Amino acid sequence: MANASTSESGANQAQALQLAKNKRRVFKSQITSLGNALKVYQDSAKERVKLRERIERLRKQFEVFNGLQDELGLIEGFEQSEEERETVTEHYDDVIATAITLLQEVELAPAQATTPRNADSPSLSTSSTAIGVHLPKIDLPKFDGRLEKWVAFKDAFTTMIHSHPGLTDVQKLHYLRLSLSGKAESVIESFTISEDNYKAAWEQLIESYDNTRALVLRHTTLLRDTPAMVDDTAESIRDLINHMQSQIRSLQALGRSWENIANDLLVSIAIAKMSAGTKRDWEQTLSDTTMPKIADIFRHLRNASHRSRTENAQTNVPVTNPNRASAATDTPPRQAPARTSASFSRNTPTSPRKPSSPRTARKYAYIAASQSGCKICNSGSHPAYRCRKFLDMAVEDRLQAVRKANLCINCLDGDHATGKCSGGKCRVCQGHHNTKLHRDASPREAKKT
Repeated sequence: MANASTSESGANQAQALQLAKNKRRVFKSQITSLGNALKVYQDSAKERVKLRERIERLRKQFEVFNGLQDELGLIEGFEQSEEERETVTEHYDDVIATAITLLQEVELAPAQATTPRNADSPSLSTSSTAIGVHLPKIDLPKFDGRLEKWVAFKDAFTTMIHSHPGLTDVQKLHYLRLSLSGKAESVIESFTISEDNYKAAWEQLIESYDNTRALVLRHTTLLRDTPAMVDDTAESIRDLINHMQSQIRSLQALGRSWENIANDLLVSIAIAKMSAGTKRDWEQTLSDTTMPKIADIFRHLRNASHRSRTENAQTNVPVTNPNRASAATDTPPRQAPARTSASFSRNTPTSPRKPSSPRTARKYAYIAASQSGCKICNSGSHPAYRCRKFLDMAVEDRLQAVRKANLCINCLDGDHATGKCSGGKCRVCQGHHNTKLHRDASPREAKKT
C-alpha cells in the first residue's frame, strides 16, 4: 500500500510539473508572437486598439507566469526556476517596451503634425529635426502606490499627458494605465478604455492618493527615520544629504514652510509613540486631510488621560465583606435565619442578587471577573474591560473576542445574556453596547490615511 501511494504521488507531481511547463511554453510563444507582429505593424485606428488589448492580455498573463515559476521552483529547484524566470522576463520586457514605444509614436505623431505654428515660431531650418539632433525618448512616469512617489508622479503625468492638448481622453486613459502598477493600478482597474472613463479614473486616483496629511506624515517619517551613515566615505555622506534634502523638498512641494516642517516632525514623533488604541481614537477625531498642530495632539492626549483616569475610578470598586458591619453605623450585622428544611444543606450557595444600578452592575462584574479570571486573555484576575490585550485590539477584533468568550456586549460580563443586561449604555451614542465596542462610520479609504 505504501509503495502504491508513493507511486501515485510521484505520478501526480510529474503531471503537475508537465502542466506548468506547458502553460509556461504557451506564455513564451505569445511573447514571441507579439514581437513578430510589431515588426510588420501597419498603423490604423483598428490596429492600435488591437495592439493595446494584446499588451493588456500579456501583462495579465505575466502575473500567471510568475505564479507558475514559484510552483516550479518547489519542484525543479530554486536556481533553475529563477534562471528561467530571468530569461523570460527580459524577453517580455523588451517586447512590451517596443509595443508601448510604437503606440506612443503613432499616437503622438498626428497631434504634432496638426499643431499650428505661429509666425513667431522658429522655422524648420533651425529646428532640432532639421539639423539632425535626435533627443532621447521620454518614458512615461511610473507610480506603484507608494505615497512618497505620488507628488513627483502627479506633476510629471500632468505635464506630459493630462494637460497635453493633442491627446484624446481614450489615449490619456491608456497612458494612465500603462503608468500604474501594484496597488495604484488596482485603484482604476475597473475602468475600461473609453472616452468617458478617463476623467473619472483620474479623479479616483487623485482622491485615493492626494491626501495632504498622509503625504506629509509619510515624508516626515522618512525624514525622521533617515538611515545612519555606515561609514565615513564620501558616498555615505552624500547619501545622508540626498535623503534628507529629498524629503525636505517633497514637503516644501506640498506647501510646507520650515515652521510647518518643525511642527510636522513633532506630530510624527507623537503619533509614533502612541499605543494602537490611542492612535485609533485620535484618528476618529479627524474630519479632513489637513495636517494637525502638535498642540491639538497634546490636547487630545490630555483628554484621553482624564477619561482613562475617570474610567479606572468608576470600575475599580473595592470588594467589601458583606458579613462585616458598615463603618457608618454601630448596628451589628443581622444574623441570617437558620435553615431547617432538609432540602437545604449548609454548603448550598446562595443566588447572587441582581444589580440595582449600572454602577452596582460594574461592581459585581469586577468581583466576578477577579474571582474567575479574564476570559479574553485567560491569564489574569481582572475584568475584560481592563484587559490590556483587549484594549490593544481594534474595535472589530474586540467584538469578535467578546462573542468568542460568550460575554455580554453591554457590560462585558459572562453571567447573563445581552438582552437581559441592566448595565448602562454606550457613552458615545447611547446604544446598547459597551463604549469600548463603539464603532464610528468608517471614512472612505482614500481619506483614511
